Amino acid sequence: MIRKIIDFFAEKFTQDETAEESKKKWNRLAVENAKYFIYSDKTKQEDENFRLSGENDFNTLIESDEIVKKSIPDFRKATVLEIGCGIGRVTEFLAKNFEKVYAVDISGEMIQKLKDRLKEYNNIIAIENDGMHLPLPEKSVDFVFSYIVFQHMPQKNIIEKNFQEIGRVLKKGGIFKVQLRGVRVSKKEWYYGAEYNYDDAVLLAEKNNFQALNYSGVGEKYFWLTLEKR
Repeated sequence: MIRKIIDFFAEKFTQDETAEESKKKWNRLAVENAKYFIYSDKTKQEDENFRLSGENDFNTLIESDEIVKKSIPDFRKATVLEIGCGIGRVTEFLAKNFEKVYAVDISGEMIQKLKDRLKEYNNIIAIENDGMHLPLPEKSVDFVFSYIVFQHMPQKNIIEKNFQEIGRVLKKGGIFKVQLRGVRVSKKEWYYGAEYNYDDAVLLAEKNNFQALNYSGVGEKYFWLTLEKR
């Protein structure tokens, strides 16, 4: 019991990681083992298995999503923004299906590896950012997608800033499909990130001019929201 109390207060008073510290961490992890820290399944680390995991997620999470397809009936005429693209695990399949892809990541090391892996695609614009701002024009994107990324953002104000920026660059009626963390994780873990319950997630969306169209995984690691820009 005493150990639990000590751990509770140690966690409570541990400083949250800043965006700058996150950038340094993800650059280090990209050099150490980019594929593992992007998609932490040891069975998917061989090049082809890693690639196929991205194709499967594209097919399951985007191509088969009726809400996304209703909003964007023709992907080939649409622009997509991927937040936290890593080395392009899903980006490759976005590029195969969308007219233009903005691929953004906090890690310059990840972005360089993406450029090396996917150099044959001329419709990908890969951008290193600071984890909070998007160097894109207003209302320039039809669809925003992010998976296993926001779950690593260490502070809610960083997540809120990303929502603000996404609201700025997304066209009215555009769709933002995002996975948040729905369960608490210790700040000691490399994969730590701020967690959201349903009420806080809906409030976050509404504050930034989004309407929730669908959600799943409340109280779970993979808490999905599908939002429409008002």
